[in-house]
Amino acid sequence: MILHRVATAADLPFIQSGFQRSYRKSFNAGPIDAASWPAIAHAQVVRWIERPGTRAIVAYDQEHENVRAGFILVDLTTYERPYVYYLYVPLAFRESKVASGLFRAAGVHPMSGFDFQCCTPASRLLRAKIPNARFDPNLGKRDPKEPDAPDE
Repeated sequence: MILHRVATAADLPFIQSGFQRSYRKSFNAGPIDAASWPAIAHAQVVRWIERPGTRAIVAYDQEHENVRAGFILVDLTTYERPYVYYLYVPLAFRESKVASGLFRAAGVHPMSGFDFQCCTPASRLLRAKIPNARFDPNLGKRDPKEPDAPDE
């Protein structure tokens, strides 16, 4: 049985690795050199988690707590709608409704709508299940309390 908990420091390597490995080939990841990608991805996860409104929830196997089945990084308070920075489910768990459970555990109601920052091939395949979700990568690029820097 898959359960959920607030992520702990012990979950950080799983979260960083999941993001790094699953997002690196996304067209939306940008022109980052492959050798630089792990360090950049790991630092980005820490920045998301350190934001005041971010909740990090981990799915795990009840019988084997160190077997993690996915995670969600989401902000429910800063923006008009819930903002999902990233949701990751390893391939071995993708047919087990882990993503649905992570949404529920994080307080996100997919049919009510939410915004998300990272688009992957897997998330594009799920668009029919999240019809009111809106891809808005720029929304979460900065703290909304900081003034926007002018474009050059």
